[in-house]
Amino acid sequence: MRVVHFLHQIRSEDGGVVKATLDLCSALAVRGHDVTLVTSDATDVPEAWKNGQSACPRVEEFPPFTGPLKLMSRWAKRSMELLLTKSDLIHIHEFWQPAAAQVAMIAKRVGTPYVVSAHGMLNDWSMAQSALKKQVFMRVVGNRMFRGAGAVHCTAEGEARQAVRWAPIRQTGIVPLVMDMAPYRTLPARQQCRTKVPGNPNTTTVAYMGRLHPQKGVDRLVSAAIELHKSGQPVEVLIAGAGDQAYRESMEKMAEEAGIGDRVHFLGHIGGTRKINMLRGADILVLPSFQENFGLVLVEALACGTPVITTRAVDIWPELEASGSSKVIDNPDASLVASAIRELAQDPARREEMGRLGRAWVLEHLEPQRVLDQFESLYGRLVYGNGMEASMRERIQTTPVAAGA
Repeated sequence: MRVVHFLHQIRSEDGGVVKATLDLCSALAVRGHDVTLVTSDATDVPEAWKNGQSACPRVEEFPPFTGPLKLMSRWAKRSMELLLTKSDLIHIHEFWQPAAAQVAMIAKRVGTPYVVSAHGMLNDWSMAQSALKKQVFMRVVGNRMFRGAGAVHCTAEGEARQAVRWAPIRQTGIVPLVMDMAPYRTLPARQQCRTKVPGNPNTTTVAYMGRLHPQKGVDRLVSAAIELHKSGQPVEVLIAGAGDQAYRESMEKMAEEAGIGDRVHFLGHIGGTRKINMLRGADILVLPSFQENFGLVLVEALACGTPVITTRAVDIWPELEASGSSKVIDNPDASLVASAIRELAQDPARREEMGRLGRAWVLEHLEPQRVLDQFESLYGRLVYGNGMEASMRERIQTTPVAAGA
């Protein structure tokens, strides 16, 4: 199957949507699909893709979008039109960008079915932020974009229940994110990883990883650390991620004034082995978000055997709670965060058991081939219809993929 994916900017610092898009493109290409990633910023696209190596997606980098609305140029629109006439389907990974609406309209015009991933952007909390601007966008552009979509892709039932209030189309495809499991198949010893992260290794270490933005509730984690310090239960806090510099500085000041500046460590954006070392070396991963879609970092922490604390604002919280791997609190109130950390900090045996259960759950339920089967089923319904005569795999085997098509 010839599948195009669209995301206007590929920068790892932007967080989970970029990683999810790259992982899905890569997995589909390895499975034998003809995959093209279209973007106007290929900064963090793997070099192997840019070099055209076999079994990798191709990359089409359009010129930066122009004007105050960041729209596609006439040349870019024509190039997209030509690409889509030769493609079976396009998967759009955003919609607040006007260029994404342009892509959807082009797909509709040339008769190429398209999928739009919600990626948490239609959740209640998200829609309440800059609500008037978003409502105007929906009336002018968004509603048409969703009406023309073959499916709105959601990662969990919780997300789908919120998304259908804004995108009431016939098909809502619920498929979890594809996660590259290779870095997590064999893990280094926890103590070895502990020596590679800052802080006192004999003190409970709590980690956060993600964008530095008020939506993520990172300040509530810092406030919880202050509360724990005052109660005689000090913790080391590792905060990995880039984002709002003023927000980071406010948290640094908060920690300094409370006398725990040496216990709150801002690591910036990290990846690769540094990320594994942090997630594996921490005792607990905390994601105190006000709104979160799939929460990929939660799954990555569990894959490392590290238990997590998060909130009911994360769409996959019921699955996490049922797995026995996670402590789910009602909201990111600092006292609730502190209480949850204290509870796990005082029970190493429970932490170890939660980590074991979480790793087993991730390796079973989010096994990449199993998730890819679900994406193929979603795509296949749109391209071939429900009555397709052969399975997707049979079609891949019998339909030659022309190089450069």
